[in-house]
Amino acid sequence: TCHVLERLGVRFYGLGERGRVLPERGARLPGRLRLAGRPAYLTRGFWAWEPRGDRDFFLWMARNRLNLWTAAERDVPFLRKLGIRLTQGGHVVQKSFLDPAAPYPYRHPRFPGGAARPADPYAASPECRGDRDGDGRLSYFEAHPEWYGLVGGRRSERVGTDSGDNFCTSNDDAVRELTGNLVAALARGAWRDADVVVFWMHDDGRWCACPRCQALGTPTDRLLRLLAAVRGGLRAAADSGTLARPVTLVSLAFLETMAPPTRPVPPGLDGPDFAMTYFPIDRCYAHALADPQCAEINQAHRAEYEGWAVDPARAYRGAIAVGEYYNVSSLRSLPVVLTRVLRADLPWYHRHGARHFHYMHVPTRQWGPRALDHALLARLLWDPGADADAILEDYFAGRYPATRADTRRFYESLEEATANFKLLKHRVRVGRAVYGLARQMRGRAEPLPLEHLRYAPFHPARNDAPDVVDMQAAMDSARAALDRALAACPPGPERGRLAGDEVLLRYAEDTLEFFDRLIRLYVLDGRGDRTGAAAEWRALDAAAGRLRRMTGVSRAAGRDANAVDGLEATEAVDLYEAFARRYRGR
Repeated sequence: TCHVLERLGVRFYGLGERGRVLPERGARLPGRLRLAGRPAYLTRGFWAWEPRGDRDFFLWMARNRLNLWTAAERDVPFLRKLGIRLTQGGHVVQKSFLDPAAPYPYRHPRFPGGAARPADPYAASPECRGDRDGDGRLSYFEAHPEWYGLVGGRRSERVGTDSGDNFCTSNDDAVRELTGNLVAALARGAWRDADVVVFWMHDDGRWCACPRCQALGTPTDRLLRLLAAVRGGLRAAADSGTLARPVTLVSLAFLETMAPPTRPVPPGLDGPDFAMTYFPIDRCYAHALADPQCAEINQAHRAEYEGWAVDPARAYRGAIAVGEYYNVSSLRSLPVVLTRVLRADLPWYHRHGARHFHYMHVPTRQWGPRALDHALLARLLWDPGADADAILEDYFAGRYPATRADTRRFYESLEEATANFKLLKHRVRVGRAVYGLARQMRGRAEPLPLEHLRYAPFHPARNDAPDVVDMQAAMDSARAALDRALAACPPGPERGRLAGDEVLLRYAEDTLEFFDRLIRLYVLDGRGDRTGAAAEWRALDAAAGRLRRMTGVSRAAGRDANAVDGLEATEAVDLYEAFARRYRGR
């Protein structure tokens, strides 16, 4: 139905009624209509794990042919009706299905009182010392310490919902128990609505150092071995009828598992029900991933991706997914415009093997300029060969008909101003080192050491990207263009859209001002120029005050990407407060 409406000139560019664009004149209905389409990316959507969507957001997804969200959502039947596939999992897998603190569910010879429990399918552990903590129950860890990671010479029960020490993946009994608990949850338990199991180890977790685990190879090699066992358990459950629906298993190439495998991959990790997801969290967004000009940062990320997806000698031959970070948590929903990256990356990823795509921390409300990114993303995921220029032209003509020229200049300037915000707000990886502005300052190091980002304009032959002064100039141009558009726009839906853009622009302006002043203050303080530093402190404090009053702009993207206010969203409050102790009142 939505495809038909698109052919008739209707567009669903944003959320709710304000996001819908109708043709200026009534469309003439064709006497005969035959439409067919096939998506280039089979999976198109967003990785989420909290119930934070609403009806407007889900309808926008369906109308733009996106099909991935979370099973944690409250109204699962509505999502099913819209054809959206549902995910469950993440870093929580070990805590959910092999929690060391959970009660051991079987009868155990060294623990009386479990007569009503099923017989123990596992041999008693010689390391078991019974109820060590005297709480009257036997935990998984107490029953089988050897199931958990050997870290620092001791078995570790540090297994959290996000971070911790990974369990002993060479222990086949531990793998069997985790897999059985996962199958039970999928069949009749808390994960019974999941179409896609997201199976991740701990976020930057430590891996077991026992000799058997170390003999299995790199963390990537160990992960793939574990995934093959889990996939085998899911297939066996499907064959037996225990699991009565198809379930896809996906995992990740990320941090310590970013490098491709060094050993042959176990069988069972091919076919349409498995994929490895490439997560380039430390990339640059001032350049496309494959841009040869980005030698300092993205060149290494491109090589890692190609090692998984297209290298003729690669060991892994299964499906490839991409998990991007267009609103990485530290951006805190700033209005970063990424049309140049999207129009280059999405066709490139597809040409190089990717057939599944999502990004995490998507805002589910208050999009402002991000509506353009989402409109372009949806179109290119369906058809990476679509004419991006035509999509953008259609967007501005339909969404901003009265102010089209000025609004387009606003978006283009904002894209220039925010292209390097990731280096300002988050981090990038160069070789084995990780760089980020606040990280550098906390270490009392040079704050802007990379060719990608300097304070004054700097234009190297490669790695050229907007510097802080360039960013400020582009932000000023964005402000001037949006002010012209607001002044010329009559009351109505278009003016409401511009007002929403303006709210997010103020957030971006004050955030950039905050970091501009913080950099200048840091440098002057390091030089011992107390007078100059005091003047910069006053400007920094004023920007911080404006950000502190922004209490809604950074709360649209879920727990990990939200902040109480714009100042907390900088993630540099500690630096601000340290300077406050030195310069407030001077």
